[in-house]
Amino acid sequence: MSQFDTEIKQAKLRQKMIFITIFTLVFFGIILTFSFFLFSQGIRIDITPNDAKRQGTINIVDGVAFNLKNTIYSISKKTTINITAPGFREKQALLDFDKLTKVYSVELVPLPGSLHITTIPSLKNTKWLLGDMGLGTKKELDYQLDAGRHKLTVDNIFYKKKEIDLNIERNKKLELNLSLEPINRQIEIKSRPSGAEIIFDGKKIGRTPITFEKAGGIYDVEVSLNNYLDISDEIEITREDDLVKRDYFFELKKGKINLTLEPKDGLLLLNGIEISNKKTIILDANVEHKLTYQKEGFFTKNKKIKLESNEKIDVMFDLLKELGIVDISIDPQASIYINGKNMGETPITLELQAIPHELMIMKGGYRSIKKIIQPSSKSTTKIDEILLTELSARLKDSPKEYISKAGGKLKLFLVNEEFFLGADRGEIGQRANEFIRKVRLTKPFYAGMHEITNEEFQKFKKGETTSPKDPATSIKWIDAVTFCNWLSNEEDLKPFYNIRDNKFISYNSNSDGYRLLSEAEWEWLARKSGKKKQTIFVWGDDKVIPRGTGNLADESAKGKVKIYIANYKDGFDTVAPIGSFKQEKSGLYDMAGNVSEWTHDFYSVVPPSKNNTENNPLGPKNGQMHVVKGANWRSGNMTELRPAFREGLIDGRDDLGFRIGRYLYGGEK
Repeated sequence: MSQFDTEIKQAKLRQKMIFITIFTLVFFGIILTFSFFLFSQGIRIDITPNDAKRQGTINIVDGVAFNLKNTIYSISKKTTINITAPGFREKQALLDFDKLTKVYSVELVPLPGSLHITTIPSLKNTKWLLGDMGLGTKKELDYQLDAGRHKLTVDNIFYKKKEIDLNIERNKKLELNLSLEPINRQIEIKSRPSGAEIIFDGKKIGRTPITFEKAGGIYDVEVSLNNYLDISDEIEITREDDLVKRDYFFELKKGKINLTLEPKDGLLLLNGIEISNKKTIILDANVEHKLTYQKEGFFTKNKKIKLESNEKIDVMFDLLKELGIVDISIDPQASIYINGKNMGETPITLELQAIPHELMIMKGGYRSIKKIIQPSSKSTTKIDEILLTELSARLKDSPKEYISKAGGKLKLFLVNEEFFLGADRGEIGQRANEFIRKVRLTKPFYAGMHEITNEEFQKFKKGETTSPKDPATSIKWIDAVTFCNWLSNEEDLKPFYNIRDNKFISYNSNSDGYRLLSEAEWEWLARKSGKKKQTIFVWGDDKVIPRGTGNLADESAKGKVKIYIANYKDGFDTVAPIGSFKQEKSGLYDMAGNVSEWTHDFYSVVPPSKNNTENNPLGPKNGQMHVVKGANWRSGNMTELRPAFREGLIDGRDDLGFRIGRYLYGGEK
């Protein structure tokens, strides 16, 4: 076999293999297609409207399917398709082959058309209406609307209405430029007086009265006439009015006053009415006006003014000071201060401006007088006063009793007498430290009607107590006087004690602040106050204690005290609430018993000088211990029951409290 025959044989073999391959592919394609149609489901897509159906396109978005002449075949249970058509909004649909029938309807929505309209002239107050629906008021219209025929109205009050028919196509823009037809109206202008010049829309058109025609619109009008105020107006010509009328009334031009006022800041009245502008005033011309300028301490001035039209003048008010004589006589002679300035001693005559002045009348040891005076040029102002000493003034003003800010009540004692402290050697129960001292009390003072209670003391030492009305006990002397200073500060009084780092430094005998009662005051209150004569005991001189006298070591205190008083019962075996017993002759309570009391004085056992009278004594200036006075619920012998009994202590006890007092006026002798 030749080489040529071999090549022909190989070519035939290759051709046969190609034929077999093509046949196999076609065969399997037919089998696959047949199987697809056998196992797939078909749904026909019905597109509306007809315009969309003719040009519509269906695309498979998701799922194993294909489109054959708008019928979707799928072997998936769900397939997503997308339908589009020119001029319509695209739409996506999910085909559920388990639920849908053989036909699925899809309606495509047409795309809107757009409209752009302008007008000649372009006016911002143009109204646009589509049928009966308003589209707004603006210069031009931009709007989207459905395809089809529509009726549009263009409405501007200065032009005739314009109606047009529109044919809107899908997804297309229609642009129009409309010319508006103007209107013309008659204008009639009059004025009083007549003959005024008219400037209409910036042009002179004549004098009043005048009638002319003008197109619709808004126009500025200026109307002027000699010696009268110009009139500015705005005229609106619309199609609603066939004739526009104006009738102007002229007002004469004003006059002008430039003011100069001395002194400044006075009261300016125009025809009786206050005006605030004190530099320039505009007035009606050819009318008489009354100007008044006044200020306290000056004589008032009036001026009558009549101005010509457009006249300008200068007016000056220069007020004269009004002075008055003040004649001041004071008993006793005192210093006079006017508005804080020392004017000298009384009697004195002053010439002062007729305005309110602060007058102060001052003299050492006397209550100052402060008052407001207002001199007058019409008569002499006379001041005739009698000064009271500070003590007399306080006696006049001060209450007989009052309640402190701590809550306790105090009583005022006016004292001016001599008495004797202590007891002589022959008095029953007398002790060696009870020196006879001649004392004179002259300074009025307040004394607490009760001992300070737990409730009162806790306002100073913040805390709680189970017996609020019992006397505060176990209190150190320094804590008692610190309480006094605290209460003084609470009531704006000058503190009596100088205390630093919880230590006593000194005291101020001229202070009217709270303090402890002095030993002399305490004993005077217990033995002499409210009685015809000084007594041995609080209740008198009788050694038998009257029933209800006070809380002492009675029979109920057996076992708690060393000595008790037989046949005496007070109802309390220890401390009693304040006020549990009757008021004593002094008007105070519980000086006969309940708790002993701290006094102001340092304790001393130095005998006093003979034939010496102590005036308002406050004891030694320093020391270690302080005097304790008065019996308490443990007291059962004659020594302790006497007010002359005195002790010297440093620390507090459970049967020791304190009572407060204060001078009415510390500085007065």
